[in-house]
Amino acid sequence: MNLHSLLSRRAADHKPLRVLMIGAGKFGSMFLSQVRRTPGLHLVAIADLSPQRAKESLARVGWPAEQYAAASLDSARKSGTTFITNDAPAAIASDAIEIVIDATGSPAAGIRHVLAVAGDAVEQRDKLVMSCVPSRVRRQDRTP
Repeated sequence: MNLHSLLSRRAADHKPLRVLMIGAGKFGSMFLSQVRRTPGLHLVAIADLSPQRAKESLARVGWPAEQYAAASLDSARKSGTTFITNDAPAAIASDAIEIVIDATGSPAAGIRHVLAVAGDAVEQRDKLVMSCVPSRVRRQDRTP
């Protein structure tokens, strides 16, 4: 069974995978442009240091404003909409979230999110997908 068939089954059962995405910048916007068209996924929340930037990213990739106007995580979960927050730890801890995607592009932020998720993930439900732009390492050749 592949990911598409698993997500299709969740869509048919009306139990989409409930997602939190942290970071609505470049990578996050690429995910945002696809998630609405992916059966079986529900982007319950976006956590970003700048909620206004998250809203601008959503608008830029074609989301209607009413789709991301949820007043809370619970409201978003129940209505199939998306909640925007700047409080990633609270969103990570919420029962409304099944999987966390770290799209910050910051290894340091990603580590903080891994540690926040790990408190629940090991014993409970959460999983983390981390997407960081790899750091470039320069090698300095030594000449004798």
